[in-house]
Amino acid sequence: MLPACGARCFAWALLSNHVHLVLQSGEVPIGAVLKRVLTGFALRFNLRHDRVGYVLQGRFGSRLVSSNADLMNLIRYVHLNPIRAGLARDLGELGSYAWSGHGALIGERPAWPFESVPDALALFGPEPTRARRRLEDWMARGMVEPPPSDAPAFSRAERDLGELVRSICAQAGVSEESLLSGSRDRSVCRARSLICYLAVGELGIEGRIVASALRVTPGAVTQLVRRGEELARRVGPQVWKSGAPGEF
Repeated sequence: MLPACGARCFAWALLSNHVHLVLQSGEVPIGAVLKRVLTGFALRFNLRHDRVGYVLQGRFGSRLVSSNADLMNLIRYVHLNPIRAGLARDLGELGSYAWSGHGALIGERPAWPFESVPDALALFGPEPTRARRRLEDWMARGMVEPPPSDAPAFSRAERDLGELVRSICAQAGVSEESLLSGSRDRSVCRARSLICYLAVGELGIEGRIVASALRVTPGAVTQLVRRGEELARRVGPQVWKSGAPGEF
């Protein structure tokens, strides 16, 4: 499902009652991607266990990846979760743990079609063998270091919204002050629309939080989400995440 949506998976771990995913979206918005993934999971789970109905409860949580260093931290955090949950005893056992992407990254098993192993390894170096050694050292350090304080912060909407605002403003070439001033400048309006769409549609942040942060009404957020969705189709879904210049 992920390749069909143009999404890339850098890390994943399935635990007893939830799943962690580190994804980069493609043309399909992340909300639609996860709807397909979770629906497919529920169908297969119900078929296997002869049951019907919902399997997972509640909407997914998400946050932006702010840098390559943040991405490396998240890969380690996600892949160490089975050890912290007692599902694998150590890194050696984690390599053969069937329900995470760590085994593919270190070469213990072939990668599944949805796993973007070359992209994940490229964070640790251009040559795969050396990159794997660096990755294994990075994981070993994570066994003795505490996890990053923001690693499980998937519900901190205000912080995620702040990161999104800074990213879009930088790429649009507008200041945060102009964004909050009510300016009707074309670039400012487009940045405001794209922020509303990505905050509500991609990150699942409540409209009232977005309205308060941008100093607009909740009704205005609803309109801006629609405009932002149209804009996202033109400038590309990766503009907000990769730092690539957008046509504002």
